Amino acid sequence: MNDAIQDENRRAWNDPKKRELRCKHISEAQNARSDDMSRITRDLWKNDVYRKHQLESHAFHRARNRESWPHIKCLHCDVDIVVSPCRLNVTKFCNRMCQTAFRTGRPNLKNRGRIPSKRAGSGISGKYRGNMFRSLYELSFIINVLEAHGIIAEYETLRIPLGDGHHYVPDFVAHSERTIYEVKYEKALSQPKNVVKLDVGRRFAEAMGYTFEVYTEKRMKVFTLDEVVKMVKEGAVELHLKKHGGVIYQRVMKKLHG
Repeated sequence: MNDAIQDENRRAWNDPKKRELRCKHISEAQNARSDDMSRITRDLWKNDVYRKHQLESHAFHRARNRESWPHIKCLHCDVDIVVSPCRLNVTKFCNRMCQTAFRTGRPNLKNRGRIPSKRAGSGISGKYRGNMFRSLYELSFIINVLEAHGIIAEYETLRIPLGDGHHYVPDFVAHSERTIYEVKYEKALSQPKNVVKLDVGRRFAEAMGYTFEVYTEKRMKVFTLDEVVKMVKEGAVELHLKKHGGVIYQRVMKKLHG
């Protein structure tokens, strides 16, 4: 009998019209039940005695449970942390930065302690006639600014202390021109971390007697992917191959091998 019912239900589910009708009935029943529960809750919450009891009970149990929660030591920094009983077998670190530092040996400050995705970094990187670049914007800057004006610049050789144990590394430094160059896309300039870095870079350059220049897509021509593919085929650009890559890298590879 059960097998016959299951076969009938299976045939009904395979029929698109019957499946759509059954899904509609299920959805309507769920919505009706949800509406009933919401109405009951609203009616109960209008009762002052019930509402006061619920609030006091919630505060009491929350405080009591918090005081009875177990204490453990973070595996990385050895700090005493309070853990919910349901998370006792899962929680081993006080935060994600400690978790990443314990696994890799160093905290991932750039990603706030999160382990980077395998597809992190959507851009391209490589060499143009011996000059390193890590993005499409940097490649465009090397060709359309440095090479076009005959400027010789060093790539990521200057480290500027930020005062919190970290450093800011500008993209290019041209000592002959006494200029520090930073290459960014326009929207990135308003990000808080970049605002701090650019301000520190300007003050550092002023103290050295250098000029601090920021180049975005508004100050230079940025190459299209077709132009990059053409330079790769001509041998002027050598791309670094990645096991995983982001959108821009995948598009370039598709154009090259498609």
